[in-house]
Amino acid sequence: MSIIRFGCPSCGKAFTANVELSGKLAQCRTCGTTLRIPVAFPDQQARTETGLCGIDGWLQLPGLMVILSPIGCCLSFGTISRLSYQYAATGLAGFFGLIQVMNACLLIASIWIGLVFFGRSSSAPKLLMLFYGSVLARNIILSVVLSMKSIPTNPIDIVAPLAWCAICVPYLLFSRRVRNTFTE
Repeated sequence: MSIIRFGCPSCGKAFTANVELSGKLAQCRTCGTTLRIPVAFPDQQARTETGLCGIDGWLQLPGLMVILSPIGCCLSFGTISRLSYQYAATGLAGFFGLIQVMNACLLIASIWIGLVFFGRSSSAPKLLMLFYGSVLARNIILSVVLSMKSIPTNPIDIVAPLAWCAICVPYLLFSRRVRNTFTE
């Protein structure tokens, strides 16, 4: 727990406050002057003034996807195992094995990205975009290979991650809230 030391500009009375109170208004107990608690860190000034900081607003949507992604990766293991068993005679066993390795990597990445995201690391937005692109690429590769073997595919497997990328990537790239939340 960090402490900020500052003084009243009117009467000079010395105060201390918790870092979490940076940028908030307070009243001097001696002279009654309203004063702003100084910002503890220089880059915090812009975040405090705009109010656009924290996993709030539209940033909750990628946060929810970060939480749900490991579940989706686990469900994908079952789907690929079922396809592998169902179409064992097509000679795609090695391909399905490769897709399962990709799923394992995506599962590990999704857990790691969750830690980075909720830890508010500056690398979180780029990692999220890379993750979304990887899921889309996996689904495109899977659909193309299955279509080549005349195995039916569901268009939603491509449309859903494509729509998610189309919505979230620009938000992660250009949002002021994202820039203010994910800083070192």
